[in-house]
Amino acid sequence: MSSTIKTVAHAGAAGSLGIEVLKGLVQAGFDVRVLSRKAGKVPAAYANQVKEVVVNYDDPASLKSALDGVDAVVSTLGAPAVGGPQRALVDAAVSAGVQRFIPSNFGCDQQNPLTRQLPVFAEKVKTEDYLTEKAKSSSLSYTFVYNNLFLDWGFSHGSLANIKDRRVVLYNGGDLAISVTRLATVAKGVVGVLKNLDATRNHSVRIEDGKISFKQIAAIAKDALPGQWTITEADTDALKESSDQALKAGTVEGWVWFNYILQGGTNAKYGPAFENIDNNQLGLARLSDGELQALVKDIITQTARE
Repeated sequence: MSSTIKTVAHAGAAGSLGIEVLKGLVQAGFDVRVLSRKAGKVPAAYANQVKEVVVNYDDPASLKSALDGVDAVVSTLGAPAVGGPQRALVDAAVSAGVQRFIPSNFGCDQQNPLTRQLPVFAEKVKTEDYLTEKAKSSSLSYTFVYNNLFLDWGFSHGSLANIKDRRVVLYNGGDLAISVTRLATVAKGVVGVLKNLDATRNHSVRIEDGKISFKQIAAIAKDALPGQWTITEADTDALKESSDQALKAGTVEGWVWFNYILQGGTNAKYGPAFENIDNNQLGLARLSDGELQALVKDIITQTARE
């Protein structure tokens, strides 16, 4: 068995995080196979630099064939594929003798007992447990990468602030400085794991660009884009209760899941302000408070122009 990772299979390369991870893998010099449900899903910028393999997640033979000769699997699959399809990929990785599996469990710290109970993470938790069991009886190892809330994505998609409507919500008072991470930093973290196999074997790692509070975000937003801003407050325990009641009534709309993510990503009980950071181990820089605040201002300004 190779002691280094050379060939990486990447599932879910077309999404926002997937594209950044694919870029990181290619730039790091790995031989990359992109696993696609349909041909032609590789982002155009990398079509000539990777090999695309069409797979059927309902066909174990198809998945195993795609992973023959692969050293590591990186998954950035989105919902609902993080459930059954991703676990089918785990089975194929075991059969093919893959060394390392990084599942699509990025985001909130799913080792926190409270976070593990949030319905939005149910399938991801099942996959983590599945990998843990498989690692006991096979040569496959795993690494779970947590980054809490995405930084750049959080502004472009409104989870950290709604730039278009000039609105910021102060969750749980807005004082807690939570971990935030750019998509590109997550990609570098994935590469760092694959280059540090022994240190990350069967472990979870926590990465961040830095920590910032929603009150700081509100102040930076007002400075970056002077004018009228709407600043409101919300209690994520109450938001979670609303989602719990909605699920009981059979409502599965986007806001239901988003409330759970806000609970895990901003409520102190759920560990969103990472205490033990693995940036150094993975070769990742961490921004100073001043650098992070300057970056946030730049992101807000750029988002407003788009």
